[in-house]
Amino acid sequence: MLRGSSGLLWRSSAGLEPVVRQIATEPASIWDLDAHSYVDNVDEVYGLSGRVREGFKDAGVRASDTLVTKTMLGVFGCVPAFDRFFRMGFGPATLSPKTFKKLGVLYRDNRHEIDAARVFTLDFITEDETKRQYSRAKIIDLVFFQKGYSAS
Repeated sequence: MLRGSSGLLWRSSAGLEPVVRQIATEPASIWDLDAHSYVDNVDEVYGLSGRVREGFKDAGVRASDTLVTKTMLGVFGCVPAFDRFFRMGFGPATLSPKTFKKLGVLYRDNRHEIDAARVFTLDFITEDETKRQYSRAKIIDLVFFQKGYSAS
């Protein structure tokens, strides 16, 4: 998101303190959100997106769906990033309960393949595998990003 065309590139990272503060106040249950729980927790996922957007607003940043979902993916791993290539691969996607329900159904219908593709993350220093796997949302993000990228 720190491209030359992005206003974030020209801002001090200290100016994003409201976003960091908002993220830090989220309850521990947020870390359990993932594609397997979208259908039952659509309001919680969508509510988080609104709070992240509000954090950016408090920082003086007009946050697009792409920025909000990239932040949510990067911090919590709980949603795919609704960027250009993801949308090209997945189809039109707006940050809405309807989209999260659609993603939840997609996960449910393809859970065996998605779960089989989850790999363990690597420790930054040792490069050893950790006990934490990529989220289901990250796998969905990777699949549709690649599909969209290949089609471009």
